[in-house]
Parts: sequence; C-alpha cells; structure tokens
Amino acid sequence: MSVLIKRAGMKPMQKAVVSYELFAPDRRRRDLLNVIAVVDKFALDVLVSARILPDDNVYRVGYKVIRFAGIDKAAPRVDMTIQTEAKNNA
Repeated sequence: MSVLIKRAGMKPMQKAVVSYELFAPDRRRRDLLNVIAVVDKFALDVLVSARILPDDNVYRVGYKVIRFAGIDKAAPRVDMTIQTEAKNNA
C-alpha cells in the first residue's frame, strides 16, 4: 500500500484533515462508526508508514466529514479524502 501511495504522488504533510463517505452494498443496518474506524486505523497507519504523515495522533489529524453516502450495489466502498491542513489552523 505504501508503494501505491508514493506512486500516486502524495507529498508529505505535517497535518491533515480526513473525510470518509460510506457507500453500502445494501440497505442492511450498519454502525457507521464501526466501519469507518477499521478503515481509518488501516489508512492512517499506512500514511504514517509511507511517511506521508509524521504521526496519526489528534494533533496531526482532524476530521471533517464522516457520513453515510448511500447504496452502491455495484461498488460498495468507503471513500477517503485527505486535505493538507493549513498551518495557521493549529
């Protein structure tokens, strides 16, 4: 995964703001935060391992949006958006 991130051209950042959107495969009830927590842990650990982020603690990563985005039977997924946080927002 780290190799894919580097090939994608992600540049190192000191702080980030992360958003997640869940597209479920069906209408079954789900605990949104349980699904996002697993993805979040894996994704942020990979970003730290790839040296995109120095750490994944609360001082380095903020959250903007965590939402259920609807049903997508053909391509269920969690979309993750990462933005560099401006230094003056510290």
